[in-house]
Amino acid sequence: MSTAQASERGSVTVFVSVAALALLLMAGLVVDGGAKVRAIQRADAVAAEAARAAGQAIILPAAVVGDPPRANLVASVRAAEGYLAAEGVAGSVEVEQIDALAAVLARFYRTAERGRLAADDYVLQLRREHAVSRQVIGDFDGSLAESLLAEVQRFLDDNHALLRAQVAGGRVVDGHGDLRPEHVWLDGPPVIIDCLEFDERLRQVDAFDEITYLGLECARLGAAWIGPRLLQRLSAALGHDADPRLLRFYAGYRACVRARLALAHLLDVSPREPERWPPLAREYLRLGTQFSPAPSAR
Repeated sequence: MSTAQASERGSVTVFVSVAALALLLMAGLVVDGGAKVRAIQRADAVAAEAARAAGQAIILPAAVVGDPPRANLVASVRAAEGYLAAEGVAGSVEVEQIDALAAVLARFYRTAERGRLAADDYVLQLRREHAVSRQVIGDFDGSLAESLLAEVQRFLDDNHALLRAQVAGGRVVDGHGDLRPEHVWLDGPPVIIDCLEFDERLRQVDAFDEITYLGLECARLGAAWIGPRLLQRLSAALGHDADPRLLRFYAGYRACVRARLALAHLLDVSPREPERWPPLAREYLRLGTQFSPAPSAR
């Protein structure tokens, strides 16, 4: 690869990184087409400008000697936050916004196509995914990983009837598959701006699994109250209270998957940012262990 190509690749890497960071800072979560288009346009414009501001914060010594540019994350966050604040995108979330989001999600899940997986296949799919998580995570971080991995496995062995009941009750739907906070736009009526997962198998999800995972990611960003609130409102709107054991399983299962994906980076021949992935995996495992579906006071 030529020097020019390497430089361009480094520039793109920095821009993509800060663009993703800016979108995440907007903390903004699929609805009607017109609102979605407007939200995407607004998000794209604000995120691009915030990313541009953040992209100026590079580590100068590395750039001077010709190494690929790397972002100074502290300065990048500060620059992006400054631009977003000036645009009135503060990153704060109110209870009323989450309740409105729950209503949007409830409408989606009520009308979503029911999943085509049989109960046996649904359970088998979860078993297979968790087996991969166990293999990749192994004995990472000792008792923390071992405890959560074992808890999830016990549920799959002893309480799989709860999973089968979700399939029988029509609560496994053709959902998003990977719904995270950065997919949600809350500047106005809630809009979910992600695309549905392309892999049909991965879209076959329990609505309560999807929202538990969203809550887990919100907790990782410092807003642990959002998940329980969404679950409470969704349960009321759908007329079904999910068993707390099921919700805890979904949280632990998802936390193990995310920890596995983080640690999988270290399996590369030359992993990028190798120091980043163990703390991230540890954070997911801790969140999965501590998860509670009980609403907290706000």
